[in-house]
Amino acid sequence: MRFSHALPLVSGFMLLSVGLGVALDRVQLSETVKPLLLGAGFLGPLAINAVLLLRHEMTLKAASTLKAVSD
Repeated sequence: MRFSHALPLVSGFMLLSVGLGVALDRVQLSETVKPLLLGAGFLGPLAINAVLLLRHEMTLKAASTLKAVSD
């Protein structure tokens, strides 16, 4: 990913992590919502990276999903 496209994502996730920290410290949240928020904060960048990797592979016609379908 180019720097100009990555910078807003990195900034957004930094703000999300700061917001999650404040929300978990100051706001009374239920015990069900806390793990969901932490999971979204930790796994969000991983999910975005996985989607971008698959999109890139599909553009190059090298995706393992495309190979499985064509066999």
